[in-house]
Amino acid sequence: MAGRIARWGLAPVLGAVWWWAVLRLALTPHAGALGGCGGRGWG
Repeated sequence: MAGRIARWGLAPVLGAVWWWAVLRLALTPHAGALGGCGGRGWG
């Protein structure tokens, strides 16, 4: 039961992070392959 609750709680969070990364890659002109997670940071 706890595993099911954890899964359903974690799924929207992972989805939001995934969409944030995809949109960041799509909307940043010089994102590169890593999306700027190295040099420019995450914020």
